[in-house]
Amino acid sequence: MTDRGGKADIWLMDVASGEATQLTDNPRPANSPIWSPDGTRIAYLSDALTTIFLGATVNIIDVATGGETVISEPVFGPSPPAWSSDGTAVLVVSRLPQTNRFREGYNGLFLMPASGEGEAKWVMPQGMDASLGRRQWNRPAWSADGMIVYRYKGALYMAPLSPSGDIGDATLVASAGENPNWSADGSKLIYIDGADIMLFDRATGETARWTSSLNGTVTCRRKTTPSAPVTCWMLRQVSIWKCRHRCGRWRHQIDRARRLSRDRWNAHRCV
Repeated sequence: MTDRGGKADIWLMDVASGEATQLTDNPRPANSPIWSPDGTRIAYLSDALTTIFLGATVNIIDVATGGETVISEPVFGPSPPAWSSDGTAVLVVSRLPQTNRFREGYNGLFLMPASGEGEAKWVMPQGMDASLGRRQWNRPAWSADGMIVYRYKGALYMAPLSPSGDIGDATLVASAGENPNWSADGSKLIYIDGADIMLFDRATGETARWTSSLNGTVTCRRKTTPSAPVTCWMLRQVSIWKCRHRCGRWRHQIDRARRLSRDRWNAHRCV
């Protein structure tokens, strides 16, 4: 995402060459792009009102052709989208209205066919009178084998969910957490708990806490064995820019705890 054209749009960047190509150019800003499992499409939110916090449509864009499909009417303050593993369905967390009054309702999973054809449906994993976490850090995560993770009362839960909307029993993953994301094979879940990055191993049920230094090296300590640190690599947030000096190379700085001065990181030695 970048607003280099005057509003937020989705751009693609070739990591090897650094070449950037604009993908969207709609009248309203784009937000929260998420790749499809096969890497051919991107689901994203398009502002429908003043901001996406009030209303947005869910759009699908074909990366090869640029063809775009709007798969929803404007929905109230949706979360970033998530894809089913087969690429046939997309969901967001949004507000299921109960009255005509502003914001009255319950947050649930709004499931839509990725083709834009057919009926969308609501899935309420905690019951019809319970609200899931919504917007910003409350994105749902849908694994390669169909396990959905959502946030409810500050905790993270997982449950099997089919592309048609059939959901199974929920299991508690963490008593506190936000912004979950599955590994590609669905075996591990990464999420944030306050200032910490956490890694949940689905097979063992163990959770590891990660701590980072500003050079990108992190120490991983399991909750169950805090005396056994190992060195790993982890990205939470990365700043990317082009060198202002003679080398002209793309540079990056891993910055988990705080954003430092860009000028400071530009003062590197060109090699």
